[in-house]
Amino acid sequence: MGAARRGARGTRAVSYRVELPPPARGRLPEPPKPSQRAILEHLAALESDPRPVTTEELTGDQKGLRKLRVGRYRVVYEVTDEEGVVRVATIGHRRMVHQEMRRLRR
Repeated sequence: MGAARRGARGTRAVSYRVELPPPARGRLPEPPKPSQRAILEHLAALESDPRPVTTEELTGDQKGLRKLRVGRYRVVYEVTDEEGVVRVATIGHRRMVHQEMRRLRR
C-alpha cells in the first residue's frame, strides 16, 4: 500500500505507507469476505489520514498505539510520522484483540 506525496497546487500532502506484516496479514478473515474487504478499505484510508476521529488512541502500556473498529474486528496499529509509516500490530475479532492487549499489559 502506498500513495503519492503531492497534494493540490503542488503542495506536499503528507501520505503514509501502511505496513501489514505477515503475522497481522494472517489474521485477516478468510477467504475474502465483506469484513476482509472492509478492513482493507479502512487500512487504505489510513494512508491519507492515519489518525481519523473514528480511531481510539490507546493509553497506559499501549500508549502510541491506536485502535480502529471495523464491524466486529479491531485493527491495532502505530503511526511513525518521521517515516510516514502506519504499522499494523494486530488484526482480529474484537474479543481476541482485547484479550491479547490485556495479556500484553501484564
